[in-house]
This record gives sequence, structure tokens and C-alpha cells, in this order.
Amino acid sequence: MPGLQKTHLRDKLVNAKAKGDKKAERAVKQKIEGEHCRRMWYLITRTTKGPRSPAVLKTQRIIDGKRVQFEDEEGVVDSIQRETEVRFVLAHSAPISKSYLAEKLRYLSDERIAMDIILQKYEIPDTLNEATSLILREIGKMGMKIVTGDGHQLTVTPSDFKKFWRRVQEYTSSGGKLHYSHYKAATHSDMITRVLAKQITVVIRSGVHPDRWTVAVQCMLEKIAGVILVEKLRSIQLYEADFNFFNQFVFGKEAMKALAAGGFLPEEHFSQKESMAEDAKFDKTLTADLSRQARQPATITSVDASNCYDRVNHIIMSLIWLALLGFVGFPPIYVILCCLQHMKFYQRTGFGDSKTFFGGLKAFFQGLGQGN
Repeated sequence: MPGLQKTHLRDKLVNAKAKGDKKAERAVKQKIEGEHCRRMWYLITRTTKGPRSPAVLKTQRIIDGKRVQFEDEEGVVDSIQRETEVRFVLAHSAPISKSYLAEKLRYLSDERIAMDIILQKYEIPDTLNEATSLILREIGKMGMKIVTGDGHQLTVTPSDFKKFWRRVQEYTSSGGKLHYSHYKAATHSDMITRVLAKQITVVIRSGVHPDRWTVAVQCMLEKIAGVILVEKLRSIQLYEADFNFFNQFVFGKEAMKALAAGGFLPEEHFSQKESMAEDAKFDKTLTADLSRQARQPATITSVDASNCYDRVNHIIMSLIWLALLGFVGFPPIYVILCCLQHMKFYQRTGFGDSKTFFGGLKAFFQGLGQGN
């Protein structure tokens, strides 16, 4: 309850002041200010943005040129599964998947060829098209600048575990029975934190993942209110909470450290302390005004890739991650490739979670999943 939380924080602030604990006092004040800002922006967003789309209770598909509508649970789930299952195999159309390297680099099964590409020792076949050859050469350039081969092992420390879970939103949805709130609560126990951090470290170093990581829940959201054509709906994949942490730590934190150390990230990337979104918006407006006044041609455009989440080819993706992570990257890359390619996707609609799924061991999906 918001009222009880305010009372609790006020009492903590009074106690900190009475004890003369300046550090605790600053922490409580920061918490109070954060809660105030969160509440303020919640009200602003709720007032200015349109209502959220409800859970999907009916869908439409184009069959033989005609629009067919489904309103029962079985029809809605089946139409979603038929449409979205196709999306996760689209990346197989990439030229590299039809080349000699496809079999050798599936799950990085030939580690020697993979490392030769990273270290620019592999002679790229002439049969590959120009664009694919250029990508492989650029991956090699990046790998030569980053890979050190110092044998550094990736380790999840209790502080890494606490830092991640204490900053996430408690009510963030996940695809398993263990929710974000469970892990946030676990950070208050040093013993549980050490155990869970060690568990993720074992997965990273061994390349063996829990079976539950290969099960996910897929939600369908309306991009445009009232438009229920399945191909026009946005699909969000909800993975296990600790699988999300694994991805963030290995392919977010550690990979970003390698990019930053290699000088690949410009200084304007990432948020800056004491800087808000309004500052960036003002800078963009000011730049446009100066361009207009000086009659200097300029344009501001979005360069986000279209349908990027389901069109990521795993061969290219795994080589890039190997270049970023170096010689210790094989086991965690095996984990994410196995999980994503054989993921079982259940559907979450207005009827609840489905009893059927698509995917599994017989599948060979590509992509990352929206929201991963």
C-alpha cells in the first residue's frame, strides 16, 4: 500500500536522523525521491497516453484471400501459433545458412574454424556472397582487436546478482513459476544470493542449462487498437527470470565491457548521471532549429531494424559473441543457442496460458525473441 510505504520510509528517515547516520539518511531520502518521481510519471503517463490494449480474446487470419476470425480459445491459440512459428525460421534464408559453413558453425560445432574466423586465419570461400564475406571479415577485425586469450573465467559474484535484481521492477513478467519478485526477495539473504550466483556461474562455465530455460510464454499485443490480424499483432516472448539474468550478464555486461575496452562504443552512448530524457529531446530540437536558421540541410531518422528480433541468424550472432567474449565464450554461447533454437512457446491470451505449444526439440528456431 502506498500509504504504508510512505509511513515506513518516514519512520526510517526519522530513525536515521536520530542516530546521526548520514549514509542511511541519504539512502532513505533517495528512496523517497525515487518513489515520488515514479508516482508522478505514472500519473503523467496514465493521463497523456491512450489506454492499454486488453488481452487478446479473438484473432483474424487471411486464409485463401479471405479474412477468417477466431473467437474460441482453441482457434485463437492455433492461429497465433501458426503465424508466429514461421517467424522464427525466417533467418534460415540468410546466405550463410546455405553455405558450407552452416554445418561447421551450427552450435559452433567446429571450434577451430570459429576461432580461425575470429583471428582472421580462415580463408573465406569464394562461393560466399559479397555481403556475407564482408561481415565475416569485419567480425575478424573486431576479434583481433578484442580477443586476448588470457584464460579469464566469467564469474557471477553475489554483488553482480544483487545489483541486477535490486534494480529491476518487481512486477516484470517472466515465463516461469519463479517471478522477478522471488529473486528480489532472495537478495536479502546472503546465503541464498551466494547459492544462486554460483548456480549461474556453473551454467556459464559448463554450458549445461536447466531444462526450464527452454520453456517460454508468448504474449500477443495489439499494435493498433482494434486491429486483430495475427500478422499485425506484436509478439512478446517471456523467458525464465534467471535466464534473462544470464543473458544480461554474459551478453550484456561482459560483452559491453569488451566493446568499451576495444574502443567500439562512442562516448555519447548510454545514459549519463544527472541527465534526463528531456535534455536529449531539447538537444534534438535545438539542433533542428540551428539547421533551419543556418539553412543547412539535415535530417533526423530512426535506424531501428525492421523485425530484427526474429531475423537474427545464429551463425553470425554466435561468431560476434565469440569475438566479444574470447576463448571463454563457447559454453555460454552453447547455452543460449540450445535454449533459443529448441524453445517451447506457450501462448498467453485472454483465456489464460495455453496447454499446447510450438517448438521443442524438433524445431530449429533462429532469432532472439522480442524483449530478450
